[in-house]
Amino acid sequence: MAERTFDKIAIKELPRDEYLIPAIEWVAEQMPGGFFIYRADGSQEILYVNKAALHIFGCESEEEFREITGNSFLGLVHSADIDTVQKSIDAQIMDKKNENLDYVEYRIIRKDGSIRWVDDYGRFAQIPGYGDVYYVFISDITEKHYVREEINRRANVYQGLLEQFNTFADNSLAVTRANFTTGVIEEVRGKDLYPEDYAGGDLKASIKARQESFIAEEDRKKFREIFSIENMLERYYKGLGSAVFVGYCRRRSGRHCFVKFSASAVIDPVSEDTIFFSSETEYNTEKVTEVLNKKVLAKQYDMVAYIVGNNYGVVIGDASNIGKGSIFPKERDGVYTEYLREQVFPVIGYGIRDKRNKQKTYD
Repeated sequence: MAERTFDKIAIKELPRDEYLIPAIEWVAEQMPGGFFIYRADGSQEILYVNKAALHIFGCESEEEFREITGNSFLGLVHSADIDTVQKSIDAQIMDKKNENLDYVEYRIIRKDGSIRWVDDYGRFAQIPGYGDVYYVFISDITEKHYVREEINRRANVYQGLLEQFNTFADNSLAVTRANFTTGVIEEVRGKDLYPEDYAGGDLKASIKARQESFIAEEDRKKFREIFSIENMLERYYKGLGSAVFVGYCRRRSGRHCFVKFSASAVIDPVSEDTIFFSSETEYNTEKVTEVLNKKVLAKQYDMVAYIVGNNYGVVIGDASNIGKGSIFPKERDGVYTEYLREQVFPVIGYGIRDKRNKQKTYD
């Protein structure tokens, strides 16, 4: 701890030193918050601590307080925050014109081992009977700190989802920002919207349109369960990621396809309303890949396919173990979308006879 020299503070009509110290201590005991004094030298020895500060640290006596802190100021501070506190002190030392109290927040460890957050207003002074010291006002701000952290977390999550919304809006079937609290759609964009999708529209009507688009009743039921307000809020408060579901749908155009639904519920940091961000993307290629990979894992354990970017590769163990009629690339690597278009999709469309004619098979 660096030392500094200050001009002595002016105290008008100081009483005799032997009366000043008891007066300072008496005033400190009347304070509702914590107060302590420590030496402004390398030892940082605690010279005085009031009862309110003892209470903050969970101590019943000065002896307990001095024992758990080592009777040193930095002994009060959680080890992870010592650098932050020391920088704050050094900044005040460097700024000789600073007439304000130094302010810093840090963690402490109470006698029972629990961790609390405190704020600390400190100032250098020269007090007769004590010498060069820092006097510090301290209070427990744990609850305020965590409330502030939660507000910041909400703001960051909300901002992140808003950025994703704008990024994917024009390339998705639909992206929606809606208010669960008011039941109103605030913004919706995309290239395959339903008639119910418009700013100011009814959120329930928009959700119903999605539910009715599923071909299978089982998908409708699953969709309702996953994207219920109760489930979405539970995921939010647990810090989980977006809820995701893939279902086979009949879109507004009449086209049938797999669609990936992804949604998150967040709390608006300003209005505190519950906001729903959702996106819908076509999932045909991914679904075919998923089915093929399941086939590989279940039956074709000697054929392993991998995809990097838009390219695929195939590693073969014993080709004789690959079943007859398997959808297998004519080439062991290449452009994956071309493989799907030229080899996989025709097989799905033409049936098993054409499949055996068009695909390379292994007996």
